[in-house]
Amino acid sequence: MKINQYLILSFILASLILPNISLAKDLSETKNIDKLQNSNSNKSSDKKFSLGIFGSYQKSEFSFDTPAAHSILKWREMRGYSIGTELKYKTFSDQNDNLIKGNDIFFSYEYSNLKGEGTDDDISNYDKDYGFSYYSIQKAKGYGHDFRLGTSFDFEKFSNITPSLRIGGFNKMIKFDMNDGVGAGFSINSPSSASLYYDKISGLGQRTRSQFSGLFIGGKLSHKNGDSENALIFDFYPAVKYFGKQFWPQREPESQNWELEGAKPGYGFKVALEHYFKVNNQTLKLFSSFESIKINELIESAYYYTINGGDANSTVKGNAKYNSFNMGLGFYF
Repeated sequence: MKINQYLILSFILASLILPNISLAKDLSETKNIDKLQNSNSNKSSDKKFSLGIFGSYQKSEFSFDTPAAHSILKWREMRGYSIGTELKYKTFSDQNDNLIKGNDIFFSYEYSNLKGEGTDDDISNYDKDYGFSYYSIQKAKGYGHDFRLGTSFDFEKFSNITPSLRIGGFNKMIKFDMNDGVGAGFSINSPSSASLYYDKISGLGQRTRSQFSGLFIGGKLSHKNGDSENALIFDFYPAVKYFGKQFWPQREPESQNWELEGAKPGYGFKVALEHYFKVNNQTLKLFSSFESIKINELIESAYYYTINGGDANSTVKGNAKYNSFNMGLGFYF
């Protein structure tokens, strides 16, 4: 996993610079030094850590359509669980008239374990010049890792709602396998001759290792009422980089290995609903989220060829899609 070092540095600098910008606003509005000192005395200097652990039910789907137009791979109805941790560090909380009322730096990690169904479809995009088509259904299983690092800035309340700005970066990795299934296909040898065949797959049929990484910018709206808090979070991914490795150990006449890479950045978003409450002085969180990522125009390469999505040698541009839904419970200390 690679996270841009400049991104991490920007979070630290932003946490130091932006609070000073808000203080400069006070300086421009008053020349009374005593007032400024009293104002600063009301600023909380508490720098508080918050550690959370969470678990959830997860349902995901992942697919890609290769530029060579001979494989549409789908991992669908992938269901299972995810567990993770989240660390928050509050750099300051300001109750004065400054523009920025608070700042958090946060880091999260999530591990998911899923099972479902996988399909390898060479029929939907049949190429008559290729003369071969195949479709298989197999059991699927896999796991994923999700890392996020970001910072948020709280602003002045309106109607008891606190708006916040969120910026950061993420890195998501998944490894999905297809095992034990059946397949069927046909091969056209000439305009008047065709062969049909049936295939039983034992063991590993196909594997993908894919990685999505990029920046996010978004917002949060939160409302507190005593010990409870409700929050709506939306993060937009303006430029997502994708890279994947694919492996077919049972392809004839020999196993195949090839790579997919986004010819240009993709995009995506994540929206989450959170409800915080306390039970016996223990802070708990109920949450649900939906995430969607799409990559357009892929570069497909193997040891014997390279096809750029959209080029003359490519039947289709190719794309990769990822969708995921989570619903779970967290504990914060």
